[in-house]
Amino acid sequence: MKESNSIEKLKELAESIRICMYCTHLGPQEKARPMSTARVEENGDIWFFTSAAHDVAKTANNDVVHLLYSHNSHEDYLSVKGTAQLVDDRKKAEELWNPILNAWFPKGLETPDLRLIRVEPTYAEYWEGVSTVRTIFEAVKAKLTGEEGSYGEHGKLSL
Repeated sequence: MKESNSIEKLKELAESIRICMYCTHLGPQEKARPMSTARVEENGDIWFFTSAAHDVAKTANNDVVHLLYSHNSHEDYLSVKGTAQLVDDRKKAEELWNPILNAWFPKGLETPDLRLIRVEPTYAEYWEGVSTVRTIFEAVKAKLTGEEGSYGEHGKLSL
């Protein structure tokens, strides 16, 4: 997929699914935690809010992260690898702020250690599926005809 179309697809999927498993390498083991996507910029950068004291902030120093998005009811999946940066930018935080974030940051934008993470994607691929009924139909059809079924769309994004 061409770069502009790739970023549009990345934005569409990440912002519609919203929650991802944010995977990092802290020591010998990979760690994963759910994170809410604040925004995907027109250039493809993905933004998150965090606390400077949180483990995830320790991995946002040019470290490679893996973002796994899954929307089971729509059968949509997105896998993104990228480089994370911890950002302390009040103006950007104001721009990205959503009142629902008060659940995690009760002092809102006044939270002393409020930080942003910017992930610059380097690789992404997606799978857009079809309904379970359609999947079953395609599997039965494939079994009867000996031809491969159509189980949705898969693509690699050029970022």
